[in-house]
Amino acid sequence: MKLGKKGAIEDVVLVSILLFVTAIVFIFAFYLQSVIATNMTPAIENVTAGSSIGITSVTGIFEHTINYVYLAAFMALVISLCITAFMTPTHPVFYIFSIIIFIALMIVSVIMSNVYSSVSGMSELATAKATLTIPDYIMTNLPLISIAIGVLLAVILFSRSGQGGAGGTIAVQ
Repeated sequence: MKLGKKGAIEDVVLVSILLFVTAIVFIFAFYLQSVIATNMTPAIENVTAGSSIGITSVTGIFEHTINYVYLAAFMALVISLCITAFMTPTHPVFYIFSIIIFIALMIVSVIMSNVYSSVSGMSELATAKATLTIPDYIMTNLPLISIAIGVLLAVILFSRSGQGGAGGTIAVQ
């Protein structure tokens, strides 16, 4: 992210943006894959009967794994944020900056959740939204999830005051 930073709270905004972009890409990828599979299956079946089994199996794999790929990416990002917060030494003065960034996080996550709801509410994407339940749940509840992650990171970041070694807060002199 940035060199010389003094906290991990601002990374929650970047993670929220990354989750939003990933959810939008996944919903459009699902839509495109279903359109391609629907239109290619008859053309391939006209060439040789039974040759569309490959497209059907890819469709099944894609539909069943994309939810869990998004969940794995979400969990990996949250774990990396927690590790970053744990290992970053901070000064108590940065708590004020964290509150300002936290307010920006709330505003950005509400906007992204509303944009996702508008995009996924399009009639063309109804099947994708119904199939991609995990990204839909996370993006619908993004403001609450972002706030929970931000509070968790603030607790990790600012609760270790005066401890030596990596992480914690820097002693005030």
